[in-house]
Amino acid sequence: MGALVQPDGVPLSIQIRQPPQNDIANNILFPEKKIPSEHKLAIRFGVSRITLLQGMSDLIDDGSLYRRHGIGIP
Repeated sequence: MGALVQPDGVPLSIQIRQPPQNDIANNILFPEKKIPSEHKLAIRFGVSRITLLQGMSDLIDDGSLYRRHGIGIP
Protein backbone atom coordinates (compact mmCIF):
# COMPACT_ATOMS: atom_id res chain seq x y z
CA MET A 1 0.00 0.00 0.00
CA GLY A 2 1.31 3.42 -0.90
CA ALA A 3 0.46 6.92 0.20
CA LEU A 4 -3.01 7.51 1.57
CA VAL A 5 -5.52 9.93 0.09
CA GLN A 6 -8.24 11.78 1.93
CA PRO A 7 -11.54 10.76 0.25
CA ASP A 8 -14.78 12.26 1.52
CA GLY A 9 -12.99 14.06 4.33
CA VAL A 10 -11.89 10.90 6.18
CA PRO A 11 -8.89 11.97 8.28
CA LEU A 12 -5.61 10.28 7.44
CA SER A 13 -5.15 9.27 11.08
CA ILE A 14 -8.30 7.15 10.74
CA GLN A 15 -7.26 5.68 7.37
CA ILE A 16 -3.95 4.58 8.89
CA ARG A 17 -5.81 2.16 11.17
CA GLN A 18 -7.07 -0.02 8.32
CA PRO A 19 -3.84 -1.64 7.02
CA PRO A 20 -2.73 -2.93 10.45
CA GLN A 21 -6.28 -4.12 11.19
CA ASN A 22 -6.28 -6.02 7.87
CA ASP A 23 -2.87 -7.52 8.68
CA ILE A 24 -4.14 -8.68 12.08
CA ALA A 25 -7.27 -10.21 10.52
CA ASN A 26 -5.13 -12.02 7.92
CA ASN A 27 -2.63 -13.28 10.56
CA ILE A 28 0.20 -11.25 9.04
CA LEU A 29 0.53 -9.35 12.33
CA PHE A 30 0.27 -11.38 15.51
CA PRO A 31 1.35 -11.07 19.15
CA GLU A 32 5.08 -10.47 19.57
CA LYS A 33 5.60 -9.47 15.91
CA LYS A 34 7.14 -6.03 15.67
CA ILE A 35 5.77 -3.60 13.09
CA PRO A 36 8.04 -1.29 11.06
CA SER A 37 9.37 1.86 12.69
CA GLU A 38 7.28 5.03 12.90
CA HIS A 39 9.61 6.65 10.41
CA LYS A 40 9.23 3.84 7.85
CA LEU A 41 5.45 3.71 8.24
CA ALA A 42 5.15 7.50 7.87
CA ILE A 43 7.10 7.31 4.61
CA ARG A 44 5.10 4.30 3.40
CA PHE A 45 1.77 6.08 3.95
CA GLY A 46 3.00 9.55 2.97
CA VAL A 47 1.97 11.15 6.26
CA SER A 48 3.72 12.96 9.09
CA ARG A 49 4.88 11.03 12.14
CA ILE A 50 2.32 12.94 14.24
CA THR A 51 -0.53 11.76 11.99
CA LEU A 52 0.84 8.22 12.11
CA LEU A 53 1.11 8.32 15.91
CA GLN A 54 -2.52 9.45 16.20
CA GLY A 55 -3.69 6.44 14.20
CA MET A 56 -1.40 4.00 16.00
CA SER A 57 -2.47 5.38 19.40
CA ASP A 58 -6.09 4.64 18.51
CA LEU A 59 -5.13 1.03 17.68
CA ILE A 60 -3.28 0.78 20.99
CA ASP A 61 -6.27 2.22 22.86
CA ASP A 62 -8.67 -0.33 21.34
CA GLY A 63 -6.28 -3.22 22.09
CA SER A 64 -5.33 -4.07 18.49
CA LEU A 65 -1.66 -3.16 19.10
CA TYR A 66 0.39 -2.69 22.22
CA ARG A 67 3.55 -0.83 23.05
CA ARG A 68 6.49 -2.38 24.88
CA HIS A 69 8.84 0.05 26.54
CA GLY A 70 12.27 0.18 24.98
CA ILE A 71 11.53 -1.66 21.73
CA GLY A 72 8.81 0.38 20.04
CA ILE A 73 5.43 -0.94 18.97
CA PRO A 74 5.72 -4.70 18.44
